[in-house]
Amino acid sequence: MLASHSGIMSFPETHFFGSLAPKPWFRPGPIVVDPKLAGARFAAAGDLLGVPEAAESMPAGSRLKRRWVRSFVEMLDRLTSDAGKDIWIEKTPEHLALAPMIQRYITDSVFVHILRDGQSVVGSLIDVTRKHPERWGGQWSAEKCTTVWNRAVKHHRRLMNRPGHVLVRYETLAAEPERTLRRLCDRLGLAYEPSMLSAEASNSVIAPDEQWKASVGGGSRGVAPSKLDNLLSEPERRLVVQRLADISDIRGIGDE
Repeated sequence: MLASHSGIMSFPETHFFGSLAPKPWFRPGPIVVDPKLAGARFAAAGDLLGVPEAAESMPAGSRLKRRWVRSFVEMLDRLTSDAGKDIWIEKTPEHLALAPMIQRYITDSVFVHILRDGQSVVGSLIDVTRKHPERWGGQWSAEKCTTVWNRAVKHHRRLMNRPGHVLVRYETLAAEPERTLRRLCDRLGLAYEPSMLSAEASNSVIAPDEQWKASVGGGSRGVAPSKLDNLLSEPERRLVVQRLADISDIRGIGDE
């Protein structure tokens, strides 16, 4: 929907910033850039975005995050400007955990958090990893999917009220897309455009090997039903529900 705004350029998931902090925060020792990993991820992003020549401008061999971030931002800025637009979106989900680092180096960035019901997310993760295990490192268990969602909720809670962060509940957006988008545009300093409801620019955010996203276009069709009931037995589903974090108190744009 945001990608369908006339002033916004959106890209497929690059997974780039994970290469700048390749070790989990809880492991001992400093978090430093691995130049080989960062270079490989930067080059892959350039290929994905159709500008393989961008790799020539990356700071090869550098261990400084700011240099890698500057080169990456310059690449996206150039693509956005060439398309006659002013704003770009990078939407890799795992960048949620790295938002504080990203915001430190891209000081004018705004993070739009999308929070969906946990049962629906767990059901979707189980489904997609069963259908495409080669892209997800194998099939994920219900326990792993639940852990991933619970961890994301902790990040949302930690960041959602900080400057430069705004949260949208998926169910609110799906049920009242125009009202929610208008409020989101107000928070982002954008003029609302009716074209956003059609989500016609959805193809621009899907990589060639992400077949499971083929149905994201066409705008909101209401709140999609959870796949969990069809994938797990009743005892397994109850266990997932018991383990999911409570988000009933989290309110986002349009929930005021």
